[in-house]
Amino acid sequence: MLLLSLLAVGGRVHAELDANQIWTASGGEVRLELRADYLPDFGLEVIYQGQPVSQVLSVARGFSSVDHLVIEAPFGNFEGMRSGQMRLDTGWVLRHRASEVRLDELTLMPGIHINGHPSLEAFDVAGRHLLTFHHMHIGAEHDRELLTLHNTGISATPALAELLDLPALAGLGLGMAWFDLPLSVPAGADLSGRGPGCEDRPKWPQDRNEIDVAMWAMDVVAYQGQDPATGRIKVAPDATLKNVSMGDVPWIQKFGSLGGGFSYPYSPPDQHPYLVWSMYRLSDGRIEQLGVSGAKHAFLTLNWNCSINCGNMNVLWPGCEDVYWAGTNDSNFNQGPRSDIQASEGLFESTCSFFDPNCTGSQTQNSTSFQNRLMVDPGQLQTAGADYFLDSWYVVQYDVDIWNSMGYRRINPNPVSNGWSFGPLGTFTQGRVLDQWVNPANPGPNADHVSIVVPSATPSLRYPFNMPQGHINVAMRVSETGNGYRYRYAVQNYDFDRGVEAFRVPFPDDAELFSAQFVGVDSEPGDDWTVTVADGYLNFEAPANNPLSWFKLFTFEFETDRPPAATEITLDLGGDAVVPAWTEAMLGPDPVVAVIPDDAQLVSVFPAGSFTFPLALRHAGDGSGRAFVVERAGRIRIIDADNTVLATPFLDITAQVDEFFEGGLLGLAFHPDFASNGLFYVSFTSTGSPLTSRIVRFEVDSDNPNLADPSSQFNILSIAQPAGNHNGGDIHFGPDGLLYIGLGDGGPANQSQNLSTLLGNMLRIDVDNDDFPSDPNRNYAIPADNPFVGQTGLDEIWSYGLRNPYRFSFDRATGDLWIGDVGQATWEEINLQLASSAGGENYGWDVCEGAWQNGSTTVPCSLAGSTLPVIEYRRLSPQCSVTGGYRYRGPFPSLQGLYAYGDYCSGQVWLAREQGSAWNSEAFASVGFGIVGFGEDEIGHLYLLRSNGEVLRFVADSAPAPQLDSVSPDQGLESGGTQVSLAGAGFAPGTTVVFGANACQDVDVLSETEISCVTPAAAPGSVDVTVTNPDQQSDTLTAGFTYVPLPEPALSLNPPELAFGEVQLGEEASLEAELSNSGTATLTVSSIDWQGAPYSLDADDCGGVSFELAPEQSCVLSVSFMPDAVALYQDELLIVSNAASSPDSLGLTGSGIPIPGELAVEPMALDFGAVFEGLSETLAVVLSNVAEVGALDLDLSFAITDGNEAFAIDEAASDCDAELSAQTSCTLIVRFLPPAMAPYAGVLRVEADGNAQDVPLDGEGIELEPMIFDDRFEEPEEG
Repeated sequence: MLLLSLLAVGGRVHAELDANQIWTASGGEVRLELRADYLPDFGLEVIYQGQPVSQVLSVARGFSSVDHLVIEAPFGNFEGMRSGQMRLDTGWVLRHRASEVRLDELTLMPGIHINGHPSLEAFDVAGRHLLTFHHMHIGAEHDRELLTLHNTGISATPALAELLDLPALAGLGLGMAWFDLPLSVPAGADLSGRGPGCEDRPKWPQDRNEIDVAMWAMDVVAYQGQDPATGRIKVAPDATLKNVSMGDVPWIQKFGSLGGGFSYPYSPPDQHPYLVWSMYRLSDGRIEQLGVSGAKHAFLTLNWNCSINCGNMNVLWPGCEDVYWAGTNDSNFNQGPRSDIQASEGLFESTCSFFDPNCTGSQTQNSTSFQNRLMVDPGQLQTAGADYFLDSWYVVQYDVDIWNSMGYRRINPNPVSNGWSFGPLGTFTQGRVLDQWVNPANPGPNADHVSIVVPSATPSLRYPFNMPQGHINVAMRVSETGNGYRYRYAVQNYDFDRGVEAFRVPFPDDAELFSAQFVGVDSEPGDDWTVTVADGYLNFEAPANNPLSWFKLFTFEFETDRPPAATEITLDLGGDAVVPAWTEAMLGPDPVVAVIPDDAQLVSVFPAGSFTFPLALRHAGDGSGRAFVVERAGRIRIIDADNTVLATPFLDITAQVDEFFEGGLLGLAFHPDFASNGLFYVSFTSTGSPLTSRIVRFEVDSDNPNLADPSSQFNILSIAQPAGNHNGGDIHFGPDGLLYIGLGDGGPANQSQNLSTLLGNMLRIDVDNDDFPSDPNRNYAIPADNPFVGQTGLDEIWSYGLRNPYRFSFDRATGDLWIGDVGQATWEEINLQLASSAGGENYGWDVCEGAWQNGSTTVPCSLAGSTLPVIEYRRLSPQCSVTGGYRYRGPFPSLQGLYAYGDYCSGQVWLAREQGSAWNSEAFASVGFGIVGFGEDEIGHLYLLRSNGEVLRFVADSAPAPQLDSVSPDQGLESGGTQVSLAGAGFAPGTTVVFGANACQDVDVLSETEISCVTPAAAPGSVDVTVTNPDQQSDTLTAGFTYVPLPEPALSLNPPELAFGEVQLGEEASLEAELSNSGTATLTVSSIDWQGAPYSLDADDCGGVSFELAPEQSCVLSVSFMPDAVALYQDELLIVSNAASSPDSLGLTGSGIPIPGELAVEPMALDFGAVFEGLSETLAVVLSNVAEVGALDLDLSFAITDGNEAFAIDEAASDCDAELSAQTSCTLIVRFLPPAMAPYAGVLRVEADGNAQDVPLDGEGIELEPMIFDDRFEEPEEG
């Protein structure tokens, strides 16, 4: 054995010698690697030889021994370092902001790492513990007698973190170290003991079934930085392995070369174990693999916690553990050569690595640590409610239990200040994470989990037995969606030799695929598998660059209408010549679906006698919820929305209807625009001779919607019948808005292959136009695209070859036409014309009956070009006459798409389902004699009518209650008309929608989760929105929609009136008013009118007297006033617009006043001088209007300042009036009559047009002296 051959070389005897072997080591060499590439992510700067470093820094150093390391190696298995010291200079300087630490003059001493394993602890000269060297991979090199401590992790301590003021640095892996130390064995050591029972231990590979290495623990999950290019983060886990087998497990010899001068030439490179890590997310019922990575475990590390020591460091003995540290997957120097596992020679399963992406055996690719780690997208690590798991798998050749060599722990990813933490949750569990999703021992309902053991392609060249090359595990779950079933398959490949290139699930041709999705590990972005449905399979197929390779897990999921059933899935195994594909029993979509669902029922809703020989049930499509029942005698009865049969018939034309043989009121069709035009059409055989089939139009009563107006009868088409049978008589409007009429062949006439008659055909006419105005029996037009227009055959014919199409219908979902054609003696048939048809089909009668020659049950129909029925049955007693029905489109999901029909005589009801390319029928119910018709109400309920007056409805178990989550948009105009989308769950065909108290219009149930409709009108404000399924289950969204006022213009004027006041004649005054649109829509002013002068308008700022203003826009109206007379002028601008207030008016008021004259007074003062007391004197004042134009209103006033009345105006002598025209004057006579002898003064005030002028008045009263007559005055002579 290797260790027993080592000789003591200059060693010294240790004080404590016992059965253990004590080794010593001193001096040596070390290669140090510092991860300067990701340390800057933590704000740490690396300096070496005075220069900053940002790449992986690798240096080789020598070191000296202060005191020999004393090593415990009981029986050759390294267990620890007892004592000793070594001196080491790294040459590294670490700097963080202003703090700096030089890692030189370090003393290394043995210690115990946190996981309990031996370590070397590095102290600086101040005795501070700065670094820990841990997770040492221990070995001995025979040739140079070296102790090797390789792949040793270097971690920062809290003391170093404190010195650099960087708390996040504590515990962070800084790099790796490789020590080579000269080895010696102390003299006198006991070399004889090798442990108890070692010779009896079985040796590998005598029996391959003895090998069992288990995954024992997972403790540390380290964040190792973020890739700046992709944003993904790297995660480094660790793993503890344990030999739990009965034999020893050799460490498969060291590899031949590590590079960097370290060589082990004697090691065969063929059997290295492998460690694989993967991270998963379990969320919303799905398992996803978020990342996967691995490394070849090519070193002996620690035989730890051994139960037996047998003295060989290259053997993992029973009970021994080995710890693989997270840091050992950092570079290609730390992993085994890529060619160690050679599948082509059968030596071991093939693998590749990040340094060998193409599995070529080359390890030359340069790579960074980001490529070596488990890489995950951080955006996937914070899903609410998700569980995250990390697993590890140790792969060693011939391990008897590959599942206990795998283990997992739940983790808790959380972003922290300097990266991410991955705190472990719960306990470590052996096995697969896939087991957490579906437990293979107890998968539960609608779930499964199988492990496929893939046989070996070729026997091993080295070992003479076939080995399983690996496992492929498939787990699956099925869940109900309310509309179908969601299938999820998770496939994980543990097979090294093969990749899965396709995953296939049987998928029936008639199954409906709602959605399909591939979910692959994010390490392969953009490589989604394609999804196709072909050859009876749902196929997920890999692109060339993304097969499901070793250890990857892909998820394949889809939704369909099919429930789960036992079936087989298929895996294509990458072109393997021996096992190209593998099938495995597993749940999948049921390939066979029963025609009739378990919950289908036919229940009586109106008992026998409720109606008199009802033949049809129709609805008007007007939103009223009414149903109209056609009674053969000639009456139409109404079932109102409350399910009450109204006493008064909607229409009664019994006097016109002939019920002879197969005649009567046979058909009813409401015009597509009945809600607005009130028109409907009936088909009946009329009284009189010859018997005539008539198509007649009526109109609803204008005052009562539950009554027809009998006076509105208008003939559309009349066709004479040669016999009383085979009349057909059903009518329907198609999705194209045209009227379809089914006519029989007229009894014994057998006219169906004769295109020159309307009998035996399906007709198609346009009732909204008239191509035959002169023909009272043909008041309709011919659609231009009818198939025989311009060809041989009557233009009305749409299809022919029918015997008696007594009942037909249109599929309200697809527009397909279903025709029940009554047979003669051998076959009853249902014909299907797809909505895409251009018409012209020949259904074969009377050459063929059903799909056979007329009268035959064995000879196929030979009529060239004939269209065969999709459903037929033998006319065997008591079956006698088919009654065509409808394809169910009502509220019950399980009945969707079933076609219902029956037989008149036997009372048998069938349901048919399309399965693949065929329609398969199953007997559903027997209701007794007299199935005469089927019908649909407005919401899609399907009814069956019997001749005894009974009406039955097709139902199923209660549909799920609806759930209304949102309305989008959630507001609209008060006028209604807003197209809205309602989101929720459980919506069924026929679901009604009410906004407040008003029904939503044009309701379209797009899916079980979405409805569209058009809002009704309502007053502004919020209303509740209620959805009600046809089974009357409902849900309400409180204040789910808000009505807003209509956008409308609003005209405002500021000021509302223009008051010009008084304006002199001839003068002009101007004022402005602002006209604004204060509304929410465009204001259109069409005219502005007023009476005219003396007002004028300038509307140039508005663009004239007709203009538009956007909301919040305004303009200015300028109005001028020029009076031409003294008067009050009142007017208004009358503004006509589209505003609700129109017409609006702008008031105008103004007064014309005279133009003022200019007063001149002459003289400016009156001095009367001395006047005898009692006598008077007069003086004149001339008042002149010297203005060119303008009159004066004279308001003359007179005042005496001394209070005496000595001055007065002589009005009789004055000629001044109240008005003085321009360029005229008048004279005012002022009289002075002094009453006494005294001086007098006063003021003559002249006021004119409010202006006053004062004329001073002065005079003096003097004594009157006696008069002395002079004799010179003689009396006159008489005569």
